Amino acid sequence: MTEIVYILTNPERVKAILEGWSLKDVTPTSDIVEDQEDVESLKRVRARKPVFRFSMVDIPAGSELTFIRDETVSCQVASDREVEFDGEATSLNQVTLSLLNTRFGKDWRSVRGPDFWLYEDETLTERRMRLETEDETA
Repeated sequence: MTEIVYILTNPERVKAILEGWSLKDVTPTSDIVEDQEDVESLKRVRARKPVFRFSMVDIPAGSELTFIRDETVSCQVASDREVEFDGEATSLNQVTLSLLNTRFGKDWRSVRGPDFWLYEDETLTERRMRLETEDETA
């Protein structure tokens, strides 16, 4: 049951499933909030999370990551904050944004890279959530 919750809480997994059914993309381009209290709650939640590092999710340098939208696309973890893609060291966010805009016809300005990459059959975001939950209950 926990695995289903992680899969369904990741918007990119849900979106990939829906795109597989060729449904129209209705992803909001901004946060949907009802009032200023919701805005403040979002800010607090986002402010708590430290910047993503591969060490926080137990992924060593040299590990291969697979792109969620095309599993034939991969990159390798180069350091705690960078990946190697097409022979270049870059950030996960930057390579994700480049792939989405050039290969998938998006026109996005920013992206959360960990939502789009798989390691051991879970996105990096799912892995982070799972490990943080396990740490809280331990």
